[in-house]
Amino acid sequence: MSTGGEGGGRKPAFSGHAGRPGERNSGGAAPWLVMAGCFLLYGCIVGVLINCTGLFISAILEDCGFSNSSMSLYYTIRTAVVAVFISFASHIYLKVNFRIFRIVYILMSAAVYGLMFLYQRPWHWYISAVICGIVLSLTSIMTASLIKNWFLKKTNTIMGICFAGSGITAALASPLISRLIRAAGWRQAALVVGIITLAVTAAGTFLFPERSPEAAGKQAYGARQGSGAPVPEEAGYFKNPASGTLAAKGADHKEDIRSVIIFLGILGGVLTGQVLNNYLAQFTISIGYTLEISSLMVSAFMIGNLISKIIYGVSADRIGVWKTVCCFYVILLAGYLLLFLQKSPGALGAAGFLLGASCSFTTIGWTSLCLREYGKENYEVPYGHLSTAGNIATMLILFLVGAAVDAAGSYYPVFRILFLVCAMSIVVSWIRRERRVKG
Repeated sequence: MSTGGEGGGRKPAFSGHAGRPGERNSGGAAPWLVMAGCFLLYGCIVGVLINCTGLFISAILEDCGFSNSSMSLYYTIRTAVVAVFISFASHIYLKVNFRIFRIVYILMSAAVYGLMFLYQRPWHWYISAVICGIVLSLTSIMTASLIKNWFLKKTNTIMGICFAGSGITAALASPLISRLIRAAGWRQAALVVGIITLAVTAAGTFLFPERSPEAAGKQAYGARQGSGAPVPEEAGYFKNPASGTLAAKGADHKEDIRSVIIFLGILGGVLTGQVLNNYLAQFTISIGYTLEISSLMVSAFMIGNLISKIIYGVSADRIGVWKTVCCFYVILLAGYLLLFLQKSPGALGAAGFLLGASCSFTTIGWTSLCLREYGKENYEVPYGHLSTAGNIATMLILFLVGAAVDAAGSYYPVFRILFLVCAMSIVVSWIRRERRVKG
């Protein structure tokens, strides 16, 4: 993204609004329309197509008699598609005509659940898994790119608010979908959700004026008046003491160890979020609770998801990303301990609420850490590589969860392993936080 920076001699991409040169600009209504669109998309794609899948899978297992391992391949295939496709998603998003891209994106999003109305055999669901993996990849790339381009100030806070859409939608949709499945059956419920997805994704994508302020002839939030240039201290820039010019933080790419540190530091939270997103409803039923209690557990998890993303974004902008990561791991470890010790639906719900903080790692976590370590102008490549590595790890753990449950008949051994991974990740994050402070 061109910033119209100093010293280039080129005409700024934007005419700006009234105000003195150098003042920060709100960017008008366009950035806020972008934020609203991202909020709707994340609410629909992640909140429903991802977070509420367990409600459908539980009903399908009960109705069709499939094995846990056969249906767990849905999650494995979906994650594998994301791991492979996300490397190409940014190229497709940037190169395809934006209008055509939006139409195809909307139709594919609706097809994920809409096609389930026709399915009969386990492998039929794998078709939706492939489509869902592509849609999730495009959603991740599109929303991160739009927020980065349209908000040059308070980027983490805006991401937290947008990504919180998944928590709000899942908390509201989970009990409604559960009742719809009970009343009409999972096939009719899937068809209804597919139609609603069509409407919501259409509304969300058409709120985007363009991919970037330059393409729309507008100005980003936080830009200087009369210029497209970002505010240096808040857009990932620093002043080179030798030349006096502005450069992006992390532009040298010499410290490859950063990617390893980010991966290990976020791994526990990502795996926790992915496993609970996919298996929380089935876990609740497996320990003797009803589908209604299961949907309430998912709602508690999604409320934690919602609140945590907003808190994560604000905290990352105020105290720093690595400190925020450490604080969130403390919350996850407390949630796991409560899950192990719970004896009632209330305690189970409280554990779900605390563990909902893991969703911050699976959404805003990757982006915020890559932006922190590599800067806004250089984060895309390491973000893609780290997302691929994270999805490969997720694919393996989701496959092992299904096999472990079939073999042991319990989810608790898996949760104990995830607890230990979170403990490892908080140590790595704390060490990195100390290095940043001292260095």
